[in-house]
Amino acid sequence: MAGCKVIGIFGGVGSGKSLATEYLKTEYHAYVIHADDIAHRLYRKGQPGYKAVIRICKKSILDADGEIDRNKLANLLYSDRELIKKINAAIHPLVYKKTDEMILNYKKNHNNGLIAYEAAVISGIRAGFIDESWYIYTPKDERRKRLADTRGYSIKRIDEIMSNQPDDDEYREFCDKVIVNDGNIEKMEEQIDEIIKHSQWQQRKLHIYRIG
Repeated sequence: MAGCKVIGIFGGVGSGKSLATEYLKTEYHAYVIHADDIAHRLYRKGQPGYKAVIRICKKSILDADGEIDRNKLANLLYSDRELIKKINAAIHPLVYKKTDEMILNYKKNHNNGLIAYEAAVISGIRAGFIDESWYIYTPKDERRKRLADTRGYSIKRIDEIMSNQPDDDEYREFCDKVIVNDGNIEKMEEQIDEIIKHSQWQQRKLHIYRIG
């Protein structure tokens, strides 16, 4: 249990966090936890997140089956910072609680290994929540292009989303390491390899192996 190490993978929308966590999963057997996936499950009918969101946004965001329509919710939150703050204040503690449970359950069954927690949000995370935090940095123009190409977002919408997330300085101040993802995936992977190679927990022979 003491040999398991939790790496927080942080960065704004379109930065490539999922690429980094997927690499840790495939190359280092990391157990990956996506904050967004937890939040989505918490939004389901009967879950505490569902009740919290309905309490704040009312039933206008429900679909025909009584589930939260994420598109309706996104459109309601779009550019409404005060509403976003209310939703975050209600949902984030629930996400952290569930993450704690998932990490504890993993550690009960594994004496060593990596746990990668991926999220855009850094506020509210306790100091002991993760052992080391990485910031996946991508220039804003590159992120805009990715989001426009892959999700079809307008530049206005992309900038609204970015404005509601931590800025570059906040991520850098919070995180222990910075990984640059400028579109060259191999270079990003090499940076990850170097960090793991020289990390203190790797040097203590915690049996974190790369495949091959």
